[in-house]
Amino acid sequence: MTSTAKLSSKSQLTIPVWVRRQLGLEPGARVSLSVVDGRLVLAPLETDLDAVEGSLAGIYGDADRYIDELREDRLP
Repeated sequence: MTSTAKLSSKSQLTIPVWVRRQLGLEPGARVSLSVVDGRLVLAPLETDLDAVEGSLAGIYGDADRYIDELREDRLP
């Protein structure tokens, strides 16, 4: 899908809703802008949390089992 946009008097550009939804952009989201072959390329930036999400999975084992063990140790 393609759409057109117009720069405001302050050189601002409104990103259409369908583009924001497709890219998962919300107000305040940071994006990277670059020019490739004379075209503007906009891409969402990963947040610090996005970058490490899942990187610790498995380090501490099964969280549910660990919690159950803690509860068993504390119960009389």
